This record gives sequence, structure tokens and C-alpha cells, in this order.
Amino acid sequence: MASGDRASSPPPPPGCGRYEVTLKKPLGLVLEENVKGEGIYCVEVVPNGAADLDGQVRQGDQLIATSGYIYTTEQKYQDNIVRGGERLVRLATRGERFDTVMAAIRSHPGHVPVTLEFQRCGGSIDSEENL
Repeated sequence: MASGDRASSPPPPPGCGRYEVTLKKPLGLVLEENVKGEGIYCVEVVPNGAADLDGQVRQGDQLIATSGYIYTTEQKYQDNIVRGGERLVRLATRGERFDTVMAAIRSHPGHVPVTLEFQRCGGSIDSEENL
């Protein structure tokens, strides 16, 4: 994934695996925070959407991290603000508010794909997708 390291996410529990997927927007999936506020999960993969066509994401997979697009500089010219120093970063979702995670996903300009890291428990993940 973009910058940052996976050390900020604890290792997957036994019987679980992780995989990473890079999708163009619209992503073609629905993410929701679980009832107890203990994680963000894929609740739907939209038929024929980007996630469905990629084939990796399944309903019930937990979102572990996402990429976000940030600007490191900002200058004001007359009444206009010009941002620069674009950079992709990795945001681990554990402990983050749902709105913060969605803002990171929305921060990507349309031409910049979003990288998502998911965890799946109890289902098989091909070894080449396993982290």
C-alpha cells in the first residue's frame, strides 16, 4: 500500500488472512461500521461494480486499512488556495471513526485508485493474496 507500514495493524487472528485490492472509483462496494462500533465491514459488493469485477472482496470482509490522498503544502494566491505536495498515505482503520475512514477514501481524485486492505476470517484467501 502507499506509505506507512503494516506494523500499525495487529497480525490477523488464527484462521484469518489479509489481502489488498486496488480499485478505481466508484469502488462498487458498501462499507458499514458494525453495530458495536468495532470495525468496518463490507456489507455488499455491487454487481458489475469495480470490486465485483476484481473478484477479491466478499461480503463480511473487514476493512483493515485504506489509502488516503493528502496535500502537504498550501498557498494562498489572491482569493484562491492552491494545494500541492500530493501524497498517498496508509490509514489503519482500527480505532478510527467511520467518518474519518470514509473521508480518506473520498480524498482520492477520480484518476487515483484507492488501495484497501481487508481481513477475511473463516474463508479461504489464495496464498498469493495473503499478506
